Amino acid sequence: MKSDAEVKAVIGAAMERFTGQADDLVGAIGTLIVGREFGWRVMRLATTNKNWVRYKRIFGEGFDFRDWMSEEGRYAHRSRGLALAKQVGRYWDIVRGDYPVLLVDKQRFEG
Repeated sequence: MKSDAEVKAVIGAAMERFTGQADDLVGAIGTLIVGREFGWRVMRLATTNKNWVRYKRIFGEGFDFRDWMSEEGRYAHRSRGLALAKQVGRYWDIVRGDYPVLLVDKQRFEG
């Protein structure tokens, strides 16, 4: 996993060259920052395939989230989606959408 200084640098570089809708930039940066705490497996479940590719492009050629976050971060255990994917045992099928959508409790954080 890359250092915090490297994360700041890649975010800064992405912001410098970014053109487009601000919500795409916010999504990319949010995926990177939150993913460093939850891990790329959780973020992959939480992000559509289309956005995952878009966010990688925002960070630049050859960027791979797996180089910037662990597989399962310190908060991965809090992800209901990951717990269900592990229970079913079809993680990549779920990510690809080849497995029926899991019905996860729709409870939201009301901070």
